[in-house]
Amino acid sequence: MRRLAVGVTTYTHRLYATFMGQLSAAIFQWDRTDLNLLKSAKREELIHSNIQNPSDSDIQARLAALSSNESTEVITERIQAVLELFDGDSGRNTMGVPLLHHERIWELWKQQQKQVECLQNPKGVQLYTQTGTLKKGGVVLPVYRCARGSTS
Repeated sequence: MRRLAVGVTTYTHRLYATFMGQLSAAIFQWDRTDLNLLKSAKREELIHSNIQNPSDSDIQARLAALSSNESTEVITERIQAVLELFDGDSGRNTMGVPLLHHERIWELWKQQQKQVECLQNPKGVQLYTQTGTLKKGGVVLPVYRCARGSTS
């Protein structure tokens, strides 16, 4: 993500955070089992904080992405779609200033496409070790540590 971020015209562009969020969502996807557990915990937590009948969108808005293994092709297509979206009219602020530097972003993407495979968890290699549990909203959730380290 950081390598593609250098393709923006300015980091202070109004759409920069939205772009990075969508780029992140293109790369990292929810693990369904963990998501369901976390949603249940978050729902209980919101109910305990006097939010009656929290909607799915209330819960979703308060959660961060968890990763799962998607194919290289799927991730490549999603990143490509985000770049195309923000390289068009949707990537301009109200004054017409583009978020992405057109030539630079496509040159960067050409170079970085071969790195998408590196985002994949190697088959048969356990990268996450459960280190404990925590209780959130009365629901017991597993806590994991990644073998890649915190900055991988």
